[in-house]
Amino acid sequence: MSIDRIPLIQFRKRLDQIDQEIIRLFAQRYRVRDKTMIVKKEHDMSIESPERMNEVIEQVQVWAKNENVPIDFAKALYELVMDYSHKYEEDYRSQCKESKKEML
Repeated sequence: MSIDRIPLIQFRKRLDQIDQEIIRLFAQRYRVRDKTMIVKKEHDMSIESPERMNEVIEQVQVWAKNENVPIDFAKALYELVMDYSHKYEEDYRSQCKESKKEML
């Protein structure tokens, strides 16, 4: 193995560690999302809140700028995260409705 590959291997190992931490953080986020989803359903709240979505995107853009992360990337990532969460919540509510129908 050439000497130039050693730093590359070390960098890749570090990237793998960071990726693992990102997934761990997403898992935490989704556990909180699940609790939020249940509360919203119990209180008959809408799945999407444009005001909240805007707050999140604006905050993420500030954090991205402060951390020197491309703002467009951070915005696109969080739009994807929120879109997925909304779709998941729609599926959850559909399953709840189906379960109620089956009980009748």
